[in-house]
Amino acid sequence: MLKPYNGENNMPVYLAVNGKVFDVSSGRNFYGPGGPYENFAGRDASRGLACGSFDEDMLTKDLNGPLDDLKGLGDEEMEAMRGWEERFDEKYLVVGKLVAVGHPEAEKEGS
Repeated sequence: MLKPYNGENNMPVYLAVNGKVFDVSSGRNFYGPGGPYENFAGRDASRGLACGSFDEDMLTKDLNGPLDDLKGLGDEEMEAMRGWEERFDEKYLVVGKLVAVGHPEAEKEGS
């Protein structure tokens, strides 16, 4: 479950881009509570970063539902998202892989 990792209550700050979960705690001023990118904390930021939008409607509403398959994004948006993914790869530690609730890999994490 990614949502608890939103920087509140002294938790680390994680966000996901293109299926990779990054620990962005060192950028807490940006991604943590009160930061300009706080909407992405504890969430899949792929669509928002791809579209250059911080709007709530760019985020997956049901965090227990299916993952965002990124349908509807064009080539330029996918390229923008991959650019963000590369920047995060260079700057932050990958701490996991984003999988849907109920996926066998998610069950391993909970045990």
